[in-house]
Amino acid sequence: MGLGAGTAGLTTLSAAEAALLPNGHRTEKHDVIVVGMGMAGSAAALQAKLAGADVAVLDKMPESRTGGNSRLAGGLFITPRDDTAAAKKEYFDGLVKQTLGRGNTDVFGLMMDHSAEGIAWLKEQGADFNPMAPEPPFPVGSYTVKPGLFRGMPILLRTLRQRFTSLGGKVIFDTKAAQLIMDNMGRVAGVRALAADGVVDYMASAVIITAGGYAGNRYILEEFIGPNADAMMVRGAKWATGDGLQMAQEAGAGVAGMAGVASLHVAAVSPKEPAAGQPANGIPWFLGINRDGKRYVDESRGYVAHGKAALNQPGAQVALIFDSEIAKISEGPQIAIAAFNNVHLPIVRADTLEELAGKIGAPPAALVATVNEFNAAVKDGKALDANPPKATLAFKVQTPPFYAFYPLVPGITLTFGGMMINTDAQVTQTDGRVISGLYGAGENAGAVYYDDYIGGGSLTNCLVMGRIAGRHAAQLSGHVAKAEK
Repeated sequence: MGLGAGTAGLTTLSAAEAALLPNGHRTEKHDVIVVGMGMAGSAAALQAKLAGADVAVLDKMPESRTGGNSRLAGGLFITPRDDTAAAKKEYFDGLVKQTLGRGNTDVFGLMMDHSAEGIAWLKEQGADFNPMAPEPPFPVGSYTVKPGLFRGMPILLRTLRQRFTSLGGKVIFDTKAAQLIMDNMGRVAGVRALAADGVVDYMASAVIITAGGYAGNRYILEEFIGPNADAMMVRGAKWATGDGLQMAQEAGAGVAGMAGVASLHVAAVSPKEPAAGQPANGIPWFLGINRDGKRYVDESRGYVAHGKAALNQPGAQVALIFDSEIAKISEGPQIAIAAFNNVHLPIVRADTLEELAGKIGAPPAALVATVNEFNAAVKDGKALDANPPKATLAFKVQTPPFYAFYPLVPGITLTFGGMMINTDAQVTQTDGRVISGLYGAGENAGAVYYDDYIGGGSLTNCLVMGRIAGRHAAQLSGHVAKAEK
């Protein structure tokens, strides 16, 4: 079966047959065509080019806005903490647990085996990372692109693009891939695209779709998530509208993992700066507080669980509070504080809990009671008797001054559903049959995550599966020997 087959059989993404475009008024021929140049597309294109293939990338955005969600991402990549079998198993098991046992275990296995070598490969291409750091409470290590969170990804993508073009790779901006071209054997033979001068046919032995997710497509959100889903703030690229999924499905690709809120990555973010304004690293240490002054989630589950819980709070607006002792913890809270400082977002400060309550719009008595109840439950780094319980990283909130990230509102970062692929990144039909010549990687492929993921896991998926797609696409076009390097 193709990866992610557990949710196969969804209806088509469009209620009507797409109008067929005429043949292109001109034609270009390449070995490999890549659609989209975020992290997955960059990795796929460069890997195929290094293998000796003639590669062209189509990106519907102008050069100044290329990169999709990857350009707006924090810049974390996760790997096993070391090269031991035990660390690799912890990494794999952590991904399975975070996705409630319904994530794509085939891709998790590939990430487990190839994420560290992927980081080494990026460094060979000119990328620069901070040293590996722990990512508590998760059993993984994380590499952050220099110079730091939400600042490094534009630099990394530009570095990879320059490396690609220096080798003779071609990037074609402001050109929207619209339809896949099929030959009379049912193989994908190219892409029909809309360029400034009209319809152009880009022919190739292999096409790799890395066009990103569908958070910017209101129709898909309403159809598969719910009638109010389109009202959520879109944190990522608003032009991520599911174009690649549409093309692939019209060519027979199966899709999976698109139904319900479990198919979305949701984070509670600053409405002033929805991309960078989210204190993800510190959330496991903080206390989430709603307008009623109550806790509403086990914060140690991470920022996606917290973001989805925020959806159901009064006014869909929340705060994250902590005290001066928690603020000193370097592993998470200080990183979160620095992230807000880097984009000049204020952090609420107060000398008492009552004062803090007034500043975050919560009843003072209720907030004080909530914090006292939580503090009484803290024992050995857990608060199992609190309401709700906190499984780990529980610290008493008692030492002034007190702080809050406020206001925070739910926003869609990325989507989890996508076209079905196998372990060679080949796109498959719902019954598992391979669509020859078509590959997929990144956010739009594999239905890798379900309900939640470990921060940094999306970029890692893009890196690992993008390289696999690029390698196999180059092989299909006849560049076998170099593709193994």
